Amino acid sequence: MKVAAAFPSDVATLARTRRFVVTALEGMAASEEQVDVAVLVTNELAANAMCHAGEEDVVVRLRCSDLGLRIEVEDRSPGVLPEDTGEMEVWSGLRLVETHCSSWGVEPTETGKRVWAVVDVG
Repeated sequence: MKVAAAFPSDVATLARTRRFVVTALEGMAASEEQVDVAVLVTNELAANAMCHAGEEDVVVRLRCSDLGLRIEVEDRSPGVLPEDTGEMEVWSGLRLVETHCSSWGVEPTETGKRVWAVVDVG
């Protein structure tokens, strides 16, 4: 499975990103807890992206592999995360992502960055 959707950079659309994940995972062998984790992680990554994307859309991609569900959120802000000082709100959310995922990272793109995380499903 590989699906993607673009969402307006407005935190009011976060409910749509959550529904996108639930709909995409229907019919998979994922438990309710695994779906909940995928929704939580996507919500956190999308919320961070929407805070930094300006007027541009945020793209959410879901891709299943043998490693799990890879969640990618792409925006047009620079490909560098601020240093973790222990006080920044963005890092509290990324710590939550780190707790629930087998791996996560940031990749620069031609137009910004992609933050990704891998969640165990199925």
